[in-house]
Amino acid sequence: MKYREGLILGSACEAGELYRALLDEKSDAEIARIVKFYDYLEIQPTGNNMFMIHSDKIENVNSVEDIQNINRKIVAGRAVPQAGSSYLRRAFPGSRRRGLPSYHHGGPRI
Repeated sequence: MKYREGLILGSACEAGELYRALLDEKSDAEIARIVKFYDYLEIQPTGNNMFMIHSDKIENVNSVEDIQNINRKIVAGRAVPQAGSSYLRRAFPGSRRRGLPSYHHGGPRI
């Protein structure tokens, strides 16, 4: 990538390359290739991906546990920030920083 130097790149939410590869059950080699490209891997709170349980387009996510298992696979890769779709903060006032205490008191909730 021509302008990669000096940038910090993250994998993105469920619409990103890594999450899609996990949903599509790509090979371990393909997942490793994707993980290697990014500086950090993003996960979202489970609630952000609940829509997948009811989606006809996503066949292999049928429960909260399925979403948590995908998050666990991502967490096993490398540094993972907590993300929360903060661009939606106007729709959900006050929710922006709720996750921070959960990290400081026993680890992130996945």
